[in-house]
Amino acid sequence: MSFEQVDLAQARRFIGPASDTKPITGIRIGDEVWEFDTDETYVWTGSAWVNRRRTPGAFRSSSNNAELTMDGLAQVVTLAAGVKLGAGTVRIANQGLTTEAIRFQWGTSAANAEAGLGLTGGPPTTHATTGIWVGAAPDGFVADGYWGVPALATHLAIANAVSGDTQGVNVNQGVD
Repeated sequence: MSFEQVDLAQARRFIGPASDTKPITGIRIGDEVWEFDTDETYVWTGSAWVNRRRTPGAFRSSSNNAELTMDGLAQVVTLAAGVKLGAGTVRIANQGLTTEAIRFQWGTSAANAEAGLGLTGGPPTTHATTGIWVGAAPDGFVADGYWGVPALATHLAIANAVSGDTQGVNVNQGVD
């Protein structure tokens, strides 16, 4: 059995067993692969499939946490020594209201991570057009996810995905 494309609202999702090779052509940043036999989800970063770790198990948050207020500018988080370069996991919690989605991108430097967001517009309406999508939850809830840090990543850039939104974003770094 091979992975098949499933069209959903925000990202394309592919479904297949862990034994199959994940697709590498025609893939967009933010596309997902769900391995139904292992219940693992992977997100395409533009160069690699990274384990999203929807159920991180023993995730331990470190003291390197960031509380961000998205205000029309990209914000960059430097990954902690024990987390960067593929050694850890990052939890991103979008505390925005129903329409306030965000995007994030890994990078080998602050500038590299920010460049990966495809920023458009000027402050206060700057927003990302590329990067990994973190949608918003219904009002009163938090949308979050866990992502394994790619092997070369040292920074993480985050920006609004919708022009003019202002919301809180929490970034927790840690290990499994």
